Amino acid sequence: MDMSEIFVKRKTHREDWTGEKSVKECFQIKENNVNKYLRGEHDMADDFKKLRDKGKSEKEISDLERLANDPVLRTFYNRTTFQLPGDARVRISLDTELPTA
Repeated sequence: MDMSEIFVKRKTHREDWTGEKSVKECFQIKENNVNKYLRGEHDMADDFKKLRDKGKSEKEISDLERLANDPVLRTFYNRTTFQLPGDARVRISLDTELPTA
């Protein structure tokens, strides 16, 4: 049975005035491993070995390993985004049903 791939993403937004660029990072994981990964029970070493075998560079894999080993938090919320069609210069996102601590 072919399992779906899930993208684990981290977006770090930095304001223009800081001079730093915003960063988008992600890696793929099989759907059936997501909950184990979030609980710290899934070792990503085999996943990264497969990427090495496919010819990914050591720099790319090192970056993915760093991302995969950073602490994770899972949250659910509803996001509604507004923007003009074909123009992403102004975008408004409204997040609702956020969990409270």
